[in-house]
Amino acid sequence: MRTGKTKEVKILQGNYGYGWEDICQYDKENYSESRDDLKAYRENAPEYVYRIITRRVKREIVNG
Repeated sequence: MRTGKTKEVKILQGNYGYGWEDICQYDKENYSESRDDLKAYRENAPEYVYRIITRRVKREIVNG
C-alpha cells in the first residue's frame, strides 16, 4: 500500500490581537484531545478567540 507525501493534522490557534498563532498541533486521530484543549483555553482566557483548523504537512520519511 502506498502512503501519501502529506498527512492531515489539527492545529489549535489563538488570536491575541496580532493575527492567528499556532498553539498546539495534534494528529488527526487525537481530535477529541484537541477539542478538550480548545474548551480549556476558552474557559481560562475568554477575552481571546480560539479555533481548530486542519492543515496538511509533509510526512517524515523513514529510511529502513
